[in-house]
Amino acid sequence: MSSPTTQTSLLHRADGSSTWSHGPTKLLCSVNGPMEVRLRDEQVDKATIEVIVRPAVGASGTHEKSLERKLLSAISPIVRAQLHPRTHIQITIQIISSPPDGNVHVLAAGINAACMALMDAGIPMSSTIAAVAIGVDEQTGAISRIEDVNSARSTHVICYENVHKQLVLCESLGDFSEEEFFACLEAAREACEGVYETMREGIREKVERNELWKEA
Repeated sequence: MSSPTTQTSLLHRADGSSTWSHGPTKLLCSVNGPMEVRLRDEQVDKATIEVIVRPAVGASGTHEKSLERKLLSAISPIVRAQLHPRTHIQITIQIISSPPDGNVHVLAAGINAACMALMDAGIPMSSTIAAVAIGVDEQTGAISRIEDVNSARSTHVICYENVHKQLVLCESLGDFSEEEFFACLEAAREACEGVYETMREGIREKVERNELWKEA
């Protein structure tokens, strides 16, 4: 599978936006806020964070709602919501393309796209996060980033934060031993360093575009 790519500041009507592409998976993420919150959703001590996932085709269903809950659990700990009480931060992820049975790829890419869009919007964060999809091969038992979910005995979407290298999210499915699980955690930790480098390249590209605009 090819290396991931990302771009920011693509949507002019959003406070922040990004794309994240990796293999056949491509997502577009927008961030709006802090903005006015509905009274029923208002929290007096922090901002209300909302994640919306829209499928490539058709209307949202239970699958998208499940993705929203998982994404929110990964994103909420790093957003300094207490700095913007009684406001609303909305994160919208549009699935442009994904492989069949590509739920693990969409979840990992969604976390990365959301992190980039939050940075693009200037939302205060305590850290950045990165996620990868790791699998244990059905035939060889090899542990690596997944290309084909159907060839994996187990799949793991693992997310780490970048300051203290702590585990933020782990979604595992399938048959695996304790030893394989810890090996997957270590493989994901190393793979996330490559994701962070992709994020840094995306931010550098944005800064260079802004500098060109100022010079024009």
